[in-house]
Amino acid sequence: VKNFENDPLNYHGPYRVKFTVEVLQAVAKLEKVLPSITWPMLILHGDADKLCDIRGSFLLYKKASSTDKTLKIFSKCFHQLHREVPRVQGELFALIGKWIDERLPSVEQ
Repeated sequence: VKNFENDPLNYHGPYRVKFTVEVLQAVAKLEKVLPSITWPMLILHGDADKLCDIRGSFLLYKKASSTDKTLKIFSKCFHQLHREVPRVQGELFALIGKWIDERLPSVEQ
């Protein structure tokens, strides 16, 4: 948290009304097209995430038509899973690597 707070490249001011309106409009549009999503997807979320509501990940998983979708919820983890404790980072990167490897075509040598 301190690294984020001290990073001058991170925005620390209040959200502007225009930004909030645009996000809400984008979410409404996304909900309409979710059933047309058919590509493979890996959805990762920390259950202690205070920035993105976990219900969005559940909605994406439920509404997307893809037959190849994976939802992984990380217990007691926050928004930036890649910056969690080393144990979580290891599990995260192993999961991502395995998920990608399972979907790549095999290479005959």
